[in-house]
Amino acid sequence: MPKVMIDFTRSIKLLINMITAWRKLTMFGMGARNEMEWEFEGYTINTDKSLVSVDRVKEFLSDSYWASDRSKELIEKTIMNSFCYVVCHEEELVGFARVVSDYSTIVWICDVYIDRNHRGKGLGKKLIECILETPEFKNIRSSLVTRDAHKLYEQFGFESVESRFMTRKALG
Repeated sequence: MPKVMIDFTRSIKLLINMITAWRKLTMFGMGARNEMEWEFEGYTINTDKSLVSVDRVKEFLSDSYWASDRSKELIEKTIMNSFCYVVCHEEELVGFARVVSDYSTIVWICDVYIDRNHRGKGLGKKLIECILETPEFKNIRSSLVTRDAHKLYEQFGFESVESRFMTRKALG
Protein backbone atom coordinates (compact mmCIF):
# COMPACT_ATOMS: atom_id res chain seq x y z
CA MET A 1 0.00 0.00 0.00
CA PRO A 2 1.53 3.37 -1.01
CA LYS A 3 2.18 5.92 1.67
CA VAL A 4 0.49 9.27 1.25
CA MET A 5 2.67 12.20 2.13
CA ILE A 6 0.83 15.24 3.39
CA ASP A 7 2.45 18.57 2.72
CA PHE A 8 1.65 20.30 6.02
CA THR A 9 3.22 23.60 4.97
CA ARG A 10 1.00 23.75 1.90
CA SER A 11 -2.06 22.75 3.95
CA ILE A 12 -1.37 25.44 6.55
CA LYS A 13 -0.90 28.10 3.85
CA LEU A 14 -4.17 27.05 2.22
CA LEU A 15 -5.98 27.22 5.56
CA ILE A 16 -4.53 30.68 6.27
CA ASN A 17 -5.61 31.89 2.82
CA MET A 18 -9.14 30.57 3.40
CA ILE A 19 -9.37 32.29 6.80
CA THR A 20 -8.02 35.54 5.34
CA ALA A 21 -10.57 35.43 2.52
CA TRP A 22 -13.40 34.78 4.97
CA ARG A 23 -12.29 37.67 7.19
CA LYS A 24 -12.15 40.02 4.18
CA LEU A 25 -15.69 39.04 3.27
CA THR A 26 -16.75 39.70 6.86
CA MET A 27 -14.97 43.06 6.85
CA PHE A 28 -17.17 44.28 4.03
CA GLY A 29 -20.39 43.18 5.64
CA MET A 30 -20.90 39.82 3.94
CA GLY A 31 -21.40 37.00 6.38
CA ALA A 32 -21.23 39.38 9.32
CA ARG A 33 -23.48 39.20 12.34
CA ASN A 34 -26.89 40.83 12.04
CA GLU A 35 -26.62 44.23 10.42
CA MET A 36 -28.66 46.85 12.19
CA GLU A 37 -29.72 50.39 11.33
CA TRP A 38 -31.12 53.27 13.37
CA GLU A 39 -32.46 56.64 12.20
CA PHE A 40 -31.80 59.73 14.31
CA GLU A 41 -32.69 63.30 13.33
CA GLY A 42 -31.50 63.03 9.73
CA TYR A 43 -28.61 60.70 10.53
CA THR A 44 -28.29 56.96 10.06
CA ILE A 45 -26.31 54.68 12.35
CA ASN A 46 -25.50 51.35 10.75
CA THR A 47 -23.43 48.22 11.40
CA ASP A 48 -22.86 47.48 7.71
CA LYS A 49 -19.07 47.32 7.25
CA SER A 50 -19.41 48.06 3.54
CA LEU A 51 -20.18 51.64 4.60
CA VAL A 52 -16.86 52.01 6.42
CA SER A 53 -14.35 54.23 4.63
CA VAL A 54 -10.90 53.36 5.95
CA ASP A 55 -9.60 56.71 4.70
CA ARG A 56 -12.33 58.60 6.58
CA VAL A 57 -11.72 56.58 9.77
CA LYS A 58 -7.99 57.34 9.39
CA GLU A 59 -8.91 61.03 9.14
CA PHE A 60 -11.03 60.76 12.31
CA LEU A 61 -8.38 58.93 14.29
CA SER A 62 -5.65 61.33 13.12
CA ASP A 63 -7.65 64.00 14.96
CA SER A 64 -7.92 61.93 18.16
CA TYR A 65 -5.63 61.95 21.20
CA TRP A 66 -5.54 58.15 21.44
CA ALA A 67 -4.75 57.02 17.88
CA SER A 68 -3.37 60.00 15.97
CA ASP A 69 -0.45 57.98 14.60
CA ARG A 70 -2.32 54.75 13.80
CA SER A 71 -1.41 53.52 10.30
CA LYS A 72 -3.97 52.86 7.59
CA GLU A 73 -2.94 49.19 7.57
CA LEU A 74 -3.55 48.88 11.30
CA ILE A 75 -6.91 50.64 10.97
CA GLU A 76 -7.92 48.14 8.26
CA LYS A 77 -6.94 45.28 10.57
CA THR A 78 -8.89 46.71 13.52
CA ILE A 79 -11.97 47.17 11.35
CA MET A 80 -11.66 43.62 10.04
CA ASN A 81 -11.55 42.23 13.57
CA SER A 82 -14.27 44.39 15.13
CA PHE A 83 -18.02 44.95 15.08
CA CYS A 84 -18.28 48.45 13.57
CA TYR A 85 -20.81 51.25 13.75
CA VAL A 86 -20.94 54.08 11.22
CA VAL A 87 -22.82 57.35 11.52
CA CYS A 88 -23.84 58.80 8.15
CA HIS A 89 -25.43 62.08 7.13
CA GLU A 90 -26.55 62.33 3.50
CA GLU A 91 -24.21 59.43 2.58
CA GLU A 92 -21.21 61.09 4.27
CA LEU A 93 -19.47 59.17 7.07
CA VAL A 94 -19.54 61.55 10.06
CA GLY A 95 -19.00 59.17 12.97
CA PHE A 96 -17.54 55.82 13.86
CA ALA A 97 -17.13 53.37 16.72
CA ARG A 98 -16.10 49.77 16.99
CA VAL A 99 -16.58 46.96 19.47
CA VAL A 100 -14.30 44.05 20.28
CA SER A 101 -16.08 41.22 22.06
CA ASP A 102 -16.13 37.53 22.81
CA TYR A 103 -19.95 37.84 22.69
CA SER A 104 -20.14 36.22 26.12
CA THR A 105 -18.36 38.08 28.90
CA ILE A 106 -16.96 41.40 27.64
CA VAL A 107 -17.74 44.23 25.25
CA TRP A 108 -14.83 46.61 24.65
CA ILE A 109 -15.97 49.89 23.06
CA CYS A 110 -13.21 51.56 21.02
CA ASP A 111 -12.48 54.48 18.71
CA VAL A 112 -15.70 56.40 19.33
CA TYR A 113 -15.49 59.51 17.16
CA ILE A 114 -17.95 62.10 15.83
CA ASP A 115 -16.80 64.59 13.17
CA ARG A 116 -16.23 68.03 14.72
CA ASN A 117 -18.82 69.60 12.37
CA HIS A 118 -21.52 67.24 13.67
CA ARG A 119 -20.86 67.38 17.41
CA GLY A 120 -23.34 68.81 19.90
CA LYS A 121 -26.32 67.10 18.24
CA GLY A 122 -26.58 64.06 20.49
CA LEU A 123 -24.85 61.73 18.01
CA GLY A 124 -22.31 60.41 20.52
CA LYS A 125 -25.07 59.60 22.96
CA LYS A 126 -27.16 57.91 20.27
CA LEU A 127 -24.14 55.95 19.04
CA ILE A 128 -23.42 54.56 22.52
CA GLU A 129 -27.13 53.79 22.97
CA CYS A 130 -27.11 51.83 19.68
CA ILE A 131 -24.02 49.87 20.71
CA LEU A 132 -25.55 48.93 24.05
CA GLU A 133 -28.90 48.04 22.38
CA THR A 134 -27.26 45.59 19.98
CA PRO A 135 -28.66 42.17 20.96
CA GLU A 136 -25.22 40.51 20.99
CA PHE A 137 -23.98 43.09 23.54
CA LYS A 138 -27.11 43.94 25.53
CA ASN A 139 -26.48 41.98 28.73
CA ILE A 140 -22.70 41.78 28.70
CA ARG A 141 -20.28 43.83 30.82
CA SER A 142 -18.98 46.78 28.79
CA SER A 143 -15.64 48.54 29.16
CA LEU A 144 -13.88 51.46 27.54
CA VAL A 145 -10.91 53.70 28.19
CA THR A 146 -11.32 57.46 27.88
CA ARG A 147 -9.96 60.61 29.42
CA ASP A 148 -12.94 62.69 28.33
CA ALA A 149 -16.71 62.38 27.79
CA HIS A 150 -17.15 60.79 31.24
CA LYS A 151 -20.56 62.45 31.66
CA LEU A 152 -21.73 60.87 28.39
CA TYR A 153 -20.74 57.37 29.45
CA GLU A 154 -22.04 57.78 32.99
CA GLN A 155 -25.54 58.27 31.52
CA PHE A 156 -25.33 54.62 30.45
CA GLY A 157 -24.12 53.29 33.79
CA PHE A 158 -20.36 53.40 33.16
CA GLU A 159 -18.28 54.10 36.25
CA SER A 160 -14.66 55.12 36.68
CA VAL A 161 -12.63 52.24 38.08
CA GLU A 162 -9.43 53.19 39.83
CA SER A 163 -6.26 51.07 39.84
CA ARG A 164 -7.80 47.87 38.45
CA PHE A 165 -6.82 48.57 34.87
CA MET A 166 -3.48 47.38 33.54
CA THR A 167 -2.00 47.67 30.08
CA ARG A 168 1.05 46.45 28.19
CA LYS A 169 2.52 48.41 25.31
CA ALA A 170 3.17 46.62 22.06
CA LEU A 171 6.65 45.17 21.81
CA GLY A 172 8.38 46.22 18.65
